Amino acid sequence: MHRGSIGDQPWGWTLGALGLAERTAEVVLRADKVHRITFERGLVIAASSPMAADSVTRVALTNHFIASIQVNEIKRCLAIAPSLDEVDVLAVAAHLDPETKQKLRIRLLTQRAARTFAVDRGDFEIEDCSPTPGAPASVDIRAVIFAGARMNLSEDRLRFGLRKFGSRFVLKRGAAETLGHFQFTPKEQPLLETLRSPTSLAELEASHREIDPRAVQSVVYSLASCNALTELDLSSVNVPIESDLAIPSAPPPRAASVRSMQPRETSPPDPFDDLEMAQGTPGPDAVFEGPLTRAITALELEMFKLAPETFDEQSTMVRKESAVPMAIEGGDLTVPAQKARSMIETFKTGRATTVRPNALKAHEVLALIKERTALVSRGGDHFALLGVKLGAPIEEIHAAYVELSRNLGTKRLAELGIADKGLRAAGLLAQIGIAFTVLTDRIRRAEYVASLHEQAAKAEKASRRPR
Repeated sequence: MHRGSIGDQPWGWTLGALGLAERTAEVVLRADKVHRITFERGLVIAASSPMAADSVTRVALTNHFIASIQVNEIKRCLAIAPSLDEVDVLAVAAHLDPETKQKLRIRLLTQRAARTFAVDRGDFEIEDCSPTPGAPASVDIRAVIFAGARMNLSEDRLRFGLRKFGSRFVLKRGAAETLGHFQFTPKEQPLLETLRSPTSLAELEASHREIDPRAVQSVVYSLASCNALTELDLSSVNVPIESDLAIPSAPPPRAASVRSMQPRETSPPDPFDDLEMAQGTPGPDAVFEGPLTRAITALELEMFKLAPETFDEQSTMVRKESAVPMAIEGGDLTVPAQKARSMIETFKTGRATTVRPNALKAHEVLALIKERTALVSRGGDHFALLGVKLGAPIEEIHAAYVELSRNLGTKRLAELGIADKGLRAAGLLAQIGIAFTVLTDRIRRAEYVASLHEQAAKAEKASRRPR
């Protein structure tokens, strides 16, 4: 017998492992009430739920297997035959044909087993048991996990599971043969096509804005729970010294370079000078429309201290508007009346769309890669890497990350004719993913901001020492 707590690891991992190992066992989940799931050779053959919504009558009614006028008669029949199979009794009372009866049985099994995902706190026991001959129906655990994640799993536990699975992943070779067992709907099929290439959750949401983000997250959660995704090792992705990011070009002559923002001076060779551009496309020295990222100063951190972050009941980070001063006394640093528009700023309507209002051109993407790669090399902070102000709320961080993922993703690079031979863009996107993960996690964000304060304090103290 194995015992554990439901919060020890993502619940999908626990159930997925039982299914993939083809275990014959019973899972008993105890919280305020008791849930049970019985596996036979990895398939769910029985499940019980204490919820009224999971009663056979309610499931049959909500799924339109019976009419409301039949409910009272069915309840009476169930009450006088408690020892008989409840689906058999309902089928006789409601005059269901064998095919409809089997659909009801499978739906009932799936819904009851998926209800275990609604339990946030509880303990479970897994005990091997003897096979049950002649089970009338069975359900693949993959379908249970997807249904549970889609309908019952809380937002906090869903995010917890997704963080455990890693930030970048790709569909495993051979996993396509198992996708039918998840019971994905036609709406989720485009996600599965995208997952055949390396991607991230933010990239999936950005490239499929017509799909509910909850559905996107549930697809990734269920696939990862059943070992259908390969997590990409970000530690091996780095920024190469020599340039190998290029747009395939025609033979010379090369396009004329675009005027830089500042006159050039004698300086060490730029590692991006060997970028080859398609004919007629501005080179990597083109003006980059948008604010350059910057190093954090002690004064900037001091302004951030004056506007502390708080969390509401849903643990969403918000900025206290009244705490932001228009100027710092004794200084000449002021807060502008309107913030500058960032090149990654997106519209915040929340409506689904497949058209991007701020899609970057090829030379702009190259300039973005060059500028942010240089920032990574200088050890810039996470806020700067995402192109947002210090202490930006989660909504701005998410919008920035989504827009960066759109412009740096493999699909967009291919559309622009940019060949990321040495994974320069992939390495930068991996660093951006790390920044996003840290700044959207309440605990990790607080620790990171505290470290920025500490670094700024040390730098300020060092600058005051007599030389």
